[in-house]
Amino acid sequence: APYDAAGLESLVAMAAEVMPYQLAGIAGAHAEVRRDMAAMAAHEPALIHGGFQPRHLLIDGENAVLLDGDRMGHGDPARDIGVFLAHLRLLSHRGGELWPELELAFLSAYGALTPALEACAIVYLKAELLALACRCAFSTRERIMVRPLLRYVGDDVPVLAA
Repeated sequence: APYDAAGLESLVAMAAEVMPYQLAGIAGAHAEVRRDMAAMAAHEPALIHGGFQPRHLLIDGENAVLLDGDRMGHGDPARDIGVFLAHLRLLSHRGGELWPELELAFLSAYGALTPALEACAIVYLKAELLALACRCAFSTRERIMVRPLLRYVGDDVPVLAA
């Protein structure tokens, strides 16, 4: 999992080797994510998807079905929120709809976030953005997305906090 310190460390190291000209951006984002993850408060475990992404939802009108529950378990609900939002941003860069509108629609449908849940969701959002940027570095076709995804990690106030 990308939130395992060793796993994220390995992913960052491999991406830096593939894209040494992005080393400063990757290292800076990694330092920020490590700092924020270390400062997160303990959470009340809840049933989570564990890899929640837009492609794991089938929507037909007002009905929705959640797919791919192989990582389902007990964990921090903020993780599902952050991962989902990071994938919305990636989809936007791949030519999909603009992520701010999708993000606000998702959060509106999700319901009210407590300040603590929101703060943790932002940390997971940034961690997943870093992991996605590193994975994009491995594809010559998707390398163009590395810089914008890393830039989101450094955002002081993502739309989520608006």
